[in-house]
Formats: sequence, structure tokens, C-alpha cells
Amino acid sequence: MSEARRKQVDEVRDKLSEIGNASWSNAYIIAGGGTLYGLASVGAYAEREDFMSRLIAALIKSEASHQNRSPAARRRANLAIDRARRALPDPGAPALDSWSDESRAEQFNRYRSNVKELRGAFERLRTIVGVLPDRPSELLARQIEREVSAGLEE
Repeated sequence: MSEARRKQVDEVRDKLSEIGNASWSNAYIIAGGGTLYGLASVGAYAEREDFMSRLIAALIKSEASHQNRSPAARRRANLAIDRARRALPDPGAPALDSWSDESRAEQFNRYRSNVKELRGAFERLRTIVGVLPDRPSELLARQIEREVSAGLEE
């Protein structure tokens, strides 16, 4: 891959990590704590790295084939981004169950900070999705959707 593409891949990894970490942290805050969320966050890192290997393979394949047009893949990428945008958390105060010594004000501040980080990373990744070849774009958009909703499936 070109140097520019490698830098883009590194940025994708960093931004997906920001989204995933913020999502799992907010799930922990909303639930009032629990070991599960820390363990799930660590497990998500391994899954994210598996995804990155698939994304890199798709990028290499698209560069080698020079066949980057797939309207169906682009449509699916756009739909996944739309679903992810709708799943982004609201910066308003969620209902909180506190099982820790942390005050509600501290929890809200941490939650809002996570939301800000998550939304910033989402916007940057949305831009990257727009410039990637269609198939890698679809893969990334679907991963963004998974990361945004991490820990909030139940």
C-alpha cells in the first residue's frame, strides 16, 4: 500500500479504538459499573484487529485490481453510516445507576466527554468512508456501526 494509504489505515485503527473505548465506557457508566464492560472492551480490541486485517486485505485487493466501483457496496456503506449516526449517543444526561463511589456529576462529565470523543471520531471516519474504494468503504462503515453500538445491544 502507498504511504498515504498506510497512514489512513493507522488513523482508521485509532478512530475505531476511540469509538469503541468511548462506547464501552458509556455502557459501563449507564449500567452503574460491572466487570463485564472492562472485559468486553478488551475483547473488542482483538475483534477490531481482526477487522483491520480484513480491511487491509480489501484495500490491497482494490488497489491491485483497479476495479473500485461497486454501487451496491457503496449503498450498503451509506446505509451503515446512517444507522451508526442514528445510534450515536445523545450528549444529554442518561439515567444512571451508580454502584461506585463516583458522584453523578463525575459520571455525567465522563459520559459527556466520551460522547464528544465518539462523535469526533465518527465524523472523521465518515469522511474516510467517503474516499475509500467501495468494498473497503462498506467494510469500514459496518465496523463503525458495530463500534458505535458496543455495549448497548441489550
